[in-house]
Amino acid sequence: MLKEISFQFRLGIGLAIRPINLTCLLVAGLALLTACTSSPVDPAADTAAETRLSEAEAAVVATKEEIAIGRTMASKMLGTFGYYEKDEKAQVYIRQVGSSLAKEFGRPELKFHFAVIDDKAPNAFATPGGYIFVTHGLLKQLKDESELAAVLAHELVHVNHKHMYLKVRAKKEVSTGETIGRILSRGAGDIGKSLSQAVTAGMKTLLEEGLTQANEIDADTTGVMYMSALGYDPSAMNRVLGRLAKLKGKTVFHKTHPPFDARIKSIEDLITAEGLNSELKLNAGILKKRFASAIR
Repeated sequence: MLKEISFQFRLGIGLAIRPINLTCLLVAGLALLTACTSSPVDPAADTAAETRLSEAEAAVVATKEEIAIGRTMASKMLGTFGYYEKDEKAQVYIRQVGSSLAKEFGRPELKFHFAVIDDKAPNAFATPGGYIFVTHGLLKQLKDESELAAVLAHELVHVNHKHMYLKVRAKKEVSTGETIGRILSRGAGDIGKSLSQAVTAGMKTLLEEGLTQANEIDADTTGVMYMSALGYDPSAMNRVLGRLAKLKGKTVFHKTHPPFDARIKSIEDLITAEGLNSELKLNAGILKKRFASAIR
C-alpha cells in the first residue's frame, strides 16, 4: 500500500499598520502648558495605504493558490510514482540537505518539502509552493553531496522564481478593491475548476513538456550561486549534466530539459565570471563519504 504522506503548511500574513495621527501634543514646562492641534489628514496618503493593504491581500491569496496547486500536484506525483520506502535513511538525508538550502535561500512564506520518489528514470521535480522530489534513479547517478545540493538548489530556484506557478495559474487578476473575505467566499465550484485546470497544466508541464529553456538556465545558474554560497563545489552541476548526457536512450529528463551543452556552457561562464572556482569551504572527501553513507 502506498504510504500516505501528510504535509503541514505554514503561511505568513503581514498586516499593514495604519499610522495614527496625534490629536494633541502636551508640552510640560515649569508653569507653561501649551496645546497643539492635530495634524491634518492627507487623503492621498490614506488612499495609498489602502492600496498597499489591498496589494498585500492579493499577495496572500496568490500564495494560498500557489500552495494549493503545488500540494495537489505533489499528491499526484506520489500517487503516480510512489514514495521510495526502501531507504528511509536516504529520505532523511535528502530532507537535511534540502532544508539547509531552503533555510538560507527559500522564500520565507513557504514551507519546503523534500522527498525521494520511486522511479528508476533519472529526474527531479519541483511543484509550486515548495514541494521538491528527486527520483531514486537520479540518486544512483550522483556521486557526492555537492552534486545532490546542485540538483536540489536547481529545483529550489524553480519554486523561488515561480516558474511553474506563473505558467499554470488562473489568468484572472484579483481586483485591488476586493477583500480577502469576498475572494474566499467565491463559489467552491469556481475555485475547484480553476485549481483542476492549473494542476492538469502543471502535470503536463512536469512530465511531458518541460519549462522554458530560459527557466532551466535560470535554475542552473542561480542554483549554482546558492550551493556555492554554502561551500559546495560550484562545478558539481556540470558533472551531473555531463553524466546524464551520456545515458543511452531518451529519458523524460532529455525530453523536458534544454540541450546539455547549452546548460553546461552557461554554468561554466558563470563560474568564470563570478570566480566561483576559488577554494572550497567544504572538504570534498567528507562530502563523498557522507553521501555514500546515506545513499545505498
